[in-house]
Amino acid sequence: MALQKTAGRIESIDTMNTTLPPVVKRASIVLSNLCPYAYCHKRCPAHNVTEAEILPTAIIRDVLDGLASLGFDNKNHELGWHGYNEPLCDPRLVDLMKHALSVLPNTGQLLWTNGWYLTEQVAAELVAAGATRFFLSAYTDSDLKRFRAIHAQLHRSQHNGRRVRVQYKRIQNLDDRTDDIELYPETSGYKICSMPLEVIQIWPDGTLGLCCYDYEREVGFGKLDGTNFCELLQEAIPKLTAIHDQLARRERGIVEICRRCPHRRYRPPILAESYWKRAGKKMPKQLRQSKHCHLDCNQEHE
Repeated sequence: MALQKTAGRIESIDTMNTTLPPVVKRASIVLSNLCPYAYCHKRCPAHNVTEAEILPTAIIRDVLDGLASLGFDNKNHELGWHGYNEPLCDPRLVDLMKHALSVLPNTGQLLWTNGWYLTEQVAAELVAAGATRFFLSAYTDSDLKRFRAIHAQLHRSQHNGRRVRVQYKRIQNLDDRTDDIELYPETSGYKICSMPLEVIQIWPDGTLGLCCYDYEREVGFGKLDGTNFCELLQEAIPKLTAIHDQLARRERGIVEICRRCPHRRYRPPILAESYWKRAGKKMPKQLRQSKHCHLDCNQEHE
């Protein structure tokens, strides 16, 4: 049995050959929980790391080979190497990307990075290894200048029949992801969220996870510590489908963390308690109870 997305929902269809739900778009393989900027980025989950977690190479190769056997290999699919880590600080990255390119030649590869160790030469080598999209976070003006040169060199270039995209952004304030989960109240309108099932999330301890916002791994669907990736994924698909189906109806009750998650909410920044915490003030009661949408149209969303 396979799954088909129709009008924001997943419906079952009968098929003999398809084993990977067609709604899957990305596989995110988090190589480690390490980042060289974590020491100064106090609101990032990586700042609180006390013990390094490195995803074993054998597991990574099993995941890549498993994705290939499941048909995860067309222009709509993308492979990411990030998730509260800095992928460029992993010495295995280029070899792993080359292996991914060999078994998933039509799948794009995303590098979301702060640009640690990234130069024009290194960026070109990463493209040769299979990178098709870069998202570069510039924390300094010198980083921004460097990333602009990489953008001018590689953006919209062609490699392996794929167009390379380079995006960059000057980061003015450090991300407050930890506050997002811990401080957002549950009272809010919700948009449709399709992250579960649309993204296959592999954490550095081998856990098959819910999505990238669940950085404390409150929800897991087993570990790749001797279990074949394809077998684990097939066991998890019914559970992920049930969560996906509820979220498609804007229902957040099936998973506790989904009720606290700020992703896909109708909430402007001023309705985030982290906004008021950084300002050293208490969030007004009327805003804590507000369900007004992010367009400030005074329309309430149930």
